[in-house]
Amino acid sequence: MRECVMLTKKLTLSLIFLVSTSFLSASEMESVLEVGRENSSQSAVSQEKIDSTEKQTDKIVNEYKVVAKQVEGLKCSWCR
Repeated sequence: MRECVMLTKKLTLSLIFLVSTSFLSASEMESVLEVGRENSSQSAVSQEKIDSTEKQTDKIVNEYKVVAKQVEGLKCSWCR
């Protein structure tokens, strides 16, 4: 999923670059490229936040599963 989003962004930026080369001056082109660089940088930061949140969520879910199994084990020992 992440790779698909990043690939789509890169292809979009490439297309913009190709189309704009025939219409823009060098200074305008640099401005467009700078926006592309900023977007890539911001995308990388956002993806790092997403990955961090995913790791934290996985840790919490795994801890919950362990506790749930312990509670279930206690319930079964009372039944006997």
